[in-house]
Amino acid sequence: MKTLQVIIEKSDNDLYGRIEGHKSYLPVTFGNSTKEVLQNLKELIKDYQKHEKNGDGFWLKLDTKNLQFEMVYDLQAFFSEYDFLNASAIARHANLNESLVRQYATGKKYPSIEQAKKLEDVIHNLTKDLQKVSLYAEA
Repeated sequence: MKTLQVIIEKSDNDLYGRIEGHKSYLPVTFGNSTKEVLQNLKELIKDYQKHEKNGDGFWLKLDTKNLQFEMVYDLQAFFSEYDFLNASAIARHANLNESLVRQYATGKKYPSIEQAKKLEDVIHNLTKDLQKVSLYAEA
């Protein structure tokens, strides 16, 4: 099963996705959600396979039925897709300025690589912590 990295970015109303680094073809599409972007990317790859018989061998050999994607989000797309997460709270956990992280989330400013890594680490640690949570309810 092949896994391709997809870069997800936010525009005004849509999410955009692209797959880079694979020779002569750069599939780029948009959608209302990550799920829609991924479906559109599969359709682009199928169309390429159908019409580009002498095209790039990497793309021609892909089995789109068993294709998996690894998403890499810009911060604006991440907070749009996971809007239930609080940017200010994540900023506090990362020891970053809350206002600045909210600006990253709205696309008014862009993080450095170091700041994006801090936020990514906090998000990963929070998800690990959440997986350990058990909820109690009386029967």
